[in-house]
Amino acid sequence: MDPQTLVQLMMTARAGGGDSSAMLQQLVSSSDDPTLRAFATVLGQQQAAERDASEDDDEADNEELERRAGELTARLEQVQDTLRRVVDELQAMRDRNELLAQALGACPRCWGSEAACEICGGAGRAGSIEPNPPLFAKFVVPALRRMTEAQRRGSMREMP
Repeated sequence: MDPQTLVQLMMTARAGGGDSSAMLQQLVSSSDDPTLRAFATVLGQQQAAERDASEDDDEADNEELERRAGELTARLEQVQDTLRRVVDELQAMRDRNELLAQALGACPRCWGSEAACEICGGAGRAGSIEPNPPLFAKFVVPALRRMTEAQRRGSMREMP
């Protein structure tokens, strides 16, 4: 085998790819030089082993990616579940706030605390509009009764 052919063969083998495999097969089948054929055969076997190792690495990488994807999917589902619960809780709190604001005759958005409020312009504190009588009876009256009883007990205790 002449040195120039050997150098070309080695450079082609180093470059890799489908062309180098085809070239090696062509050299093996068309050459009368037994040294060249043996060298081409060994290089072909080496390339095949490297491809197999690369495929094994790719498989391991794919398995790792699938494992990570599974972990991320599970975490995403947890986050989505938490978000749904938070959104549900927020809606429940908004609904309660709306009822209490109606009971007290206040702005349900800011209770009169925001001058830039689109609903009341900052004038919607409790009593700024007429309270809703059934809601007032449901939420406020029981609290007033309890407070009155506590004050009466407190004032009775202060007496000798």
